[in-house]
Amino acid sequence: KHQLTRDLAARLTCSIEDLPQAIERVQQQASSHFKALRSVQAELITAEASRLAATASDKRVVAEYPAWEGEALKQLALALRGYPALTVALAGAGNQVLLARGSAATLDCGQALRVALTAVGGRGGGRPDFAQGAAPIWEA
Repeated sequence: KHQLTRDLAARLTCSIEDLPQAIERVQQQASSHFKALRSVQAELITAEASRLAATASDKRVVAEYPAWEGEALKQLALALRGYPALTVALAGAGNQVLLARGSAATLDCGQALRVALTAVGGRGGGRPDFAQGAAPIWEA
């Protein structure tokens, strides 16, 4: 217990007595960095949605983001729903797949995704305007 406290103080380059303040400082820095990261991610998602919408072929967007985790990919799909005529298919990390559509598009995303993923052994579903799921492997 005492060795752990000494090791922690050494890692934070402070005395044992200053540990609470050092931990508070690290927590505040982490919180600040997280907020900055979220802000930059939001800007990236907005810019990427604009780019994809501008380059959409036949009112369809199909894109792969193997390094994008679930929440970022979902936010991109939701941003693209703001373009009424678009139908969007996105794939991301963890074999995640999302389908979304704008208000003027007619695809039933939930049904379409469920059928497509079932055919390759995956699972998914959702609402007519937004659906998500996962394929068993990336290539599916």
